Amino acid sequence: MQIRQRWFAVLLLVAALLTSATSRSSAEGGALTLGSGLAFSILIPDNGDNLNVFSAPEGSGFLGVSTSPGLRLGHVSATRGFEFGVGVGAQYASSSGESAHMLTFGLDAQKHFVGKSSWNLFLGGELGLGTADFFGDDVTQPYFGAMVGGRNIISDDNGSMKIALHLRHHLDDEDAGADSYNEVAFAMHFDLWIP
Repeated sequence: MQIRQRWFAVLLLVAALLTSATSRSSAEGGALTLGSGLAFSILIPDNGDNLNVFSAPEGSGFLGVSTSPGLRLGHVSATRGFEFGVGVGAQYASSSGESAHMLTFGLDAQKHFVGKSSWNLFLGGELGLGTADFFGDDVTQPYFGAMVGGRNIISDDNGSMKIALHLRHHLDDEDAGADSYNEVAFAMHFDLWIP
């Protein structure tokens, strides 16, 4: 329980700092971003079987059905080359009559390689905290990761659509007896840019 409170406090502090930096940068031509996303994830525990999230139809063992939507508030620079944000997401999985859900709070930063095309490559990093009720066990696990993808600027520079591959490592929760695991997520993100 203490680790959850510490990580949540850190995330709130960073969110406050990002909000402050965003208000200063918006005056220089940057834009706020308000977005949503949807992902398909494969969870790879350090011990045990893999877990596919958002697979259908419902399978046996650890294969299950899950939705993974998310919301994000952030900022994009005036040159559109740098972006950062604070996000919240949810996952719901069901398998063999049991279900699990996870709520995640995360921070991310992205470097976009802006060119003449509306599509550009980006690289990013992220860290956050996932709190979950996995098949009856209360679990809190910090995570960190990297992302790579492509961004398409749409609607006359009023927003973007991104396709991304996220690689995350979720740390263990010794209090709950939850092992660490890796996550590979294929995601689609939509952002509205508000000058």
